[in-house]
Amino acid sequence: MKKKDLLIFLFFALATLAFFFRFLDGREMFAFKDLSRYFYPLRHLMAEQVAAGQLPLWNPYIYFGTPLLAGLQVGFFYPLTVIHYLLPFDLAFNYYIIVHYFLAALFTYLLARHLGTSRSGSVLSAAAFAFSGYLLSVSNMNTTLTSVTWLPLAVMFWDRALKKGGLDLAYLVLTLTLMFLGGEPTIIYTTGFMLFFWGVVFAEGRAEKLRSVAVLIGAFAATACIAGIQLVPFLELSKLSNRVTMTQYDLVSMRSLPFREVLGFVFPYFFGNQIQAGDYSPVLLGKIVQDWLLSPYLGIIPFVFLWFAFSGKKKRLAVFLAAAGLIGLVMAFGHYTPVHHIAYFILPGISMIRYPIKFVFLTTFAAALLAGIGFDRVREDDGPAKKCLIAFVSLFVIFGAGYLAADHFRNDIFFFLKHRYASLPPYFVAVLWHNLLFNLKSAMLTAVIAFCISAALLLKTRGKLGSAAFGVMVIGVLCFDLFSNNVSLNFPSSAEVYHAVPANVKAIMAGGGVSRVYYSPELEKHNRSVYGPDFDAALIESLDKLTSDRLMPYHIYDSFGYESIELQEYVDYFREFIYKGPFGRIRLVDLADAGYLADLKPITAPGIKLMDREEYFYGKVFLYNNPNHIARPFIAGKYLVAASREAVFAAMSDPKFDPEQVVVLPEDPKVVTVPGTGRTRLVSYRPNEVSAEAELTGSGFLVLSDSYYPGWKVLVDGREEKIFRADYMFRAVYLGPGRHTVRFIYDPWSLKLGALLSLFGLLGLAAYSVYCMRRQR
Repeated sequence: MKKKDLLIFLFFALATLAFFFRFLDGREMFAFKDLSRYFYPLRHLMAEQVAAGQLPLWNPYIYFGTPLLAGLQVGFFYPLTVIHYLLPFDLAFNYYIIVHYFLAALFTYLLARHLGTSRSGSVLSAAAFAFSGYLLSVSNMNTTLTSVTWLPLAVMFWDRALKKGGLDLAYLVLTLTLMFLGGEPTIIYTTGFMLFFWGVVFAEGRAEKLRSVAVLIGAFAATACIAGIQLVPFLELSKLSNRVTMTQYDLVSMRSLPFREVLGFVFPYFFGNQIQAGDYSPVLLGKIVQDWLLSPYLGIIPFVFLWFAFSGKKKRLAVFLAAAGLIGLVMAFGHYTPVHHIAYFILPGISMIRYPIKFVFLTTFAAALLAGIGFDRVREDDGPAKKCLIAFVSLFVIFGAGYLAADHFRNDIFFFLKHRYASLPPYFVAVLWHNLLFNLKSAMLTAVIAFCISAALLLKTRGKLGSAAFGVMVIGVLCFDLFSNNVSLNFPSSAEVYHAVPANVKAIMAGGGVSRVYYSPELEKHNRSVYGPDFDAALIESLDKLTSDRLMPYHIYDSFGYESIELQEYVDYFREFIYKGPFGRIRLVDLADAGYLADLKPITAPGIKLMDREEYFYGKVFLYNNPNHIARPFIAGKYLVAASREAVFAAMSDPKFDPEQVVVLPEDPKVVTVPGTGRTRLVSYRPNEVSAEAELTGSGFLVLSDSYYPGWKVLVDGREEKIFRADYMFRAVYLGPGRHTVRFIYDPWSLKLGALLSLFGLLGLAAYSVYCMRRQR
């Protein structure tokens, strides 16, 4: 490593800090989209459990309980997650995100240098990738960011392994493992295809090509083995989730990239800005919209330079990268082309990947590398430099003249656009005007950028600007362009939004206990968006509206949830009993230990008491205490056997069904219940263990209205007994007369099996590494 490289790494660090300067002291937080509702609560829960000396295996706060570690999203086994245990959590949450942008730039630089790109060209590629609209957009999709960061390193180690094997193959396996542990399977899945074709194209000779395929299969097998401690629990959860059943093409192809948004790669926010509420709306754009990717912006500089990559010694590499980028783009178009639909039927695994827009990462990655290669051609050869000068001068003239003309006729353009809509609400008239002004500003800025690069090229071609100075000037203009257009993608909030205790939250916390909040599907749908006079106020109001997952840090238990993977039994239960009438079958709501009820309108149900009525910027929420809820656990003296799902639902739908007296089981327990009385006391309720005491004069079933899931076991008076699936999705254990101590413990076999696989995988990789090192001596 040379001194120049160390200075470049320092530049990446400083550039990263500049892009995220608002988040460095923790007073402002990452909170946009899924960050506030999803990642912050989940990772806060993980860090809280670790601090308490527990493995973060189970999340008791949503969906009647659901696996936590198995779901990938908390990234417990991902090494950089350690940041959450070393710093105050708010700071850790910010810095965990920030550090990945430095790593993305560093790894892209190392790959570009490995591919023979100059230092300045490699810096250009690194900046274009790390600070692209795509990568900055996925800060709010935390797992995508953590996984895609390692892509350049995976490609570098694979290319090195093809040429000389040895330790580079071990490094590849470790890198792929980190990509998986980062939490986004789409990235490693797509990377696998890219590496496969990389080997087929760049391995010399038929035998070497076949060998590359075999080696890659072995590398992924080793990756699966080492990642087993995360992979096996994830596969167990996936098998029992709605991901297996909900793979219809319409669902999988949601959030496809509309053709028109390709313009966003070089012209930022042309169709509006999602970050500014209302600026990116079906009211203006119609039904063809996607809201997953905030912006793909790379700027005109990379896209001009990349055209010069297709000549010289790296032509084959350039063609390969261009093909990969185009394939990623076409796949991102999703249902707008037949290609994704064909892949859905042909390629295994595609049906599990929702949102084709995710494939844009491949386009951004390829374009960034091509820009560095093309930049070198321009920097080294006056012929391409003069052609590049013509291109940038042309862009300057086009955008400069376009800006002057459009600015002069801005009112005429506005009224022309406005008249395209039959009737446009006043708010969206203002949005349309704002978008027009922003696009005028963008055209002017593009002209300025084109002028600056043109000046640098003119000085270079006349010998008045050296290669190093030329590189510094181009990289400086690129960073200015990306900063001015992409820094706003990380919309901050005050740290207060994560620590405020608004009225409804305070009222529920005051009640204590483990009773759940239950609210209508209408309120759940309402809370999918935030409303307020500003972003902070909107987030605090959404918390007080009892938005799912947001209640976790307050230790409030929620009957609903917001997760990437939902248990199929939960989906079935809610579809059958809740969505058909949220408060119509109140005893089934009571069964879920729903001590609190909420809705957007008044609720009518026997015995409930209004606790609070809050009116917000948009909407009202009525919160009730439900004294009739069936506290968990409880004793049911009778049982009914219903072997099928339909039979269970029919039994529970019977108006005479009383869940406090009768438990529905899917199998005959082969016991005889003796009439009597029973009472229970909850001793402790922790994420991985629930302890209770019970006293029965007869016999019956202790029912715990928590999710039935593999890995839970029950000890009655110290002896393991059978857990029955109760009332379709809960847990029950048979108890005889007398006093009993009952402990439910989550001790999943899938984690143990996965740990064993990981141990064997790491030992195998260590043995292989020792063998390689001895061969090199």
